[in-house]
Amino acid sequence: MHQNNPSANTGILRSVLPQAIVLVLLGLYVANCLTPLRLNNDTVRYINIKEWLEAGSPADNPAAQEFLPYGYVWFLLLLSKLHLAKSFFITFIQLLYFIGSIIFIKKIFGTAIRLWQLMALCLLSWAGMKFVLTPLSEMQFLFFSMGALYFFHDWQKNARPVQLIWAIVFCAAAMLTRTIGFLL
Repeated sequence: MHQNNPSANTGILRSVLPQAIVLVLLGLYVANCLTPLRLNNDTVRYINIKEWLEAGSPADNPAAQEFLPYGYVWFLLLLSKLHLAKSFFITFIQLLYFIGSIIFIKKIFGTAIRLWQLMALCLLSWAGMKFVLTPLSEMQFLFFSMGALYFFHDWQKNARPVQLIWAIVFCAAAMLTRTIGFLL
């Protein structure tokens, strides 16, 4: 008679469970991409700046007095030019920014962390949920700042000049997205 090996079952559970959780969570995130756009005060400000730029930047528009960095506005403007400035695409790209950020973190830490567990924890975090589903600059900034850190880290390890160039490009994009990016 064949007996089940409990340690083998535990190993399979440890490897498959995080992947299953991540897939379910990603499904829920994508389902939320199909819902109406979530607006708050800053989202409306970003959209007003985008519309002000599309209108040719008239001086009498209240958006002319806004002080938000233009990185996220340019993202919205690009989506508008591509006729993709719709709730689904904005939220889906925010999700891609988030996943890309998680991948950069995994690459920085290497084998010290497991991708599926990190993704599950990040996707379950309240901040992750909020900022993926709300069109604000946080996910774009997270992506560019984590990319800058990854490329700088890789440059330090391998001394390839192209990695330093990418670090500078990602750092500049982070600074254009959020003023705090200058700390990078």
